[in-house]
Amino acid sequence: MLKTIVLKTNSSCYKIVIGSNIIHGLASNIKQLNIAESIFIISSPKIFGLYGKTIVSGLKHSCINDVGVGIFPDGENNKSWSNYEELLGRVLDFDNGKKKKMTILALGGGVVGDMAGFVASTYRRGVPFVQIPTTMLSAVDSSIGGKTGIDFKRKGKIIKNIVGSFYQPSLVLTDISLQKTLPKKELLNGLSEVIKYGIIKDVELFQFVDKSLKLILGYVPSALEYIIDKSCAIKRDIVQLDEKETKNIRAILNYGHTIGHAIEGAGNFKTNHGEAVAIGMVCEAEIAVKLGLLPKNKCSQIERLISKAGLPVKIEGCSVNSLMETMKYDKKFQKGQNKFILPVDIGKVTVKTGIPEQIIHSVLQTRIVK
Repeated sequence: MLKTIVLKTNSSCYKIVIGSNIIHGLASNIKQLNIAESIFIISSPKIFGLYGKTIVSGLKHSCINDVGVGIFPDGENNKSWSNYEELLGRVLDFDNGKKKKMTILALGGGVVGDMAGFVASTYRRGVPFVQIPTTMLSAVDSSIGGKTGIDFKRKGKIIKNIVGSFYQPSLVLTDISLQKTLPKKELLNGLSEVIKYGIIKDVELFQFVDKSLKLILGYVPSALEYIIDKSCAIKRDIVQLDEKETKNIRAILNYGHTIGHAIEGAGNFKTNHGEAVAIGMVCEAEIAVKLGLLPKNKCSQIERLISKAGLPVKIEGCSVNSLMETMKYDKKFQKGQNKFILPVDIGKVTVKTGIPEQIIHSVLQTRIVK
């Protein structure tokens, strides 16, 4: 069943279209928007190998014949300045000085979407772009809301998404049938964000994941459609209220991410994003317990579901000191003061600043695998 979620902000209005086997309608969707006579696809080798031929053929069948392709390796460590420059150069060559009526098409997961969006936002001060998320993580989170960016290495540390922009897509086309090619590890990577949505905003979604875990991990389309639809709607509602994270509303989407991003960066991205966020959610729930904000039994429910889903709850390959140091570069921190999103119940969170470092340190210490 086809579902459409409309996201309206001060800067844009676009559709998030969700359904099975809808990738074949991509060209007609783009033509309806009247945003492209030329398409430049940014993707990864594996994903373009799986779907590139179908998409290019569909575009040309709809008389969009001018199609370029830029491929770069997947993986967070490839979301780099050098790959950004290389892709920007390929777009420039494709444009060939003609100032084409061009749209950038992101075909892939979160890394591809972040990179393609940043290329689109900076080339000629902005050209339209379309997201085709092919992973659960990108379907429920990174393809929506307009955050684009790359990681930057400085003084031996990789600082995640420190270079980027807010730049909304013109369309998000989420084909649930693409999820069936995902390895289980990648499905779990996105499921971590779904659980996050349940904790920050929707207790019914949290309970659905708990009760329907077997269906979700069995790639049952109806279960996948439900969690994608619910997650997208939650993020839509939050982004519409606070597009550029200036009102302390959109910040709640970062639950689990303060510690999660530190785990990714300090471990040189050996832990993937969803796994890092899962650990971060457990740690930040424990911080909430220590501050008297969250009942201990609710913290236990959060950890139990994360473990039940097959996601990690322990930190490997990082020291507490490296995590604390990496955390200082978190974009949410202001004037040297830390900022955390902490649960007060399942379905509700609060924003807290200036949490004593000894509390954070003690929670991390108990989670480190020795």
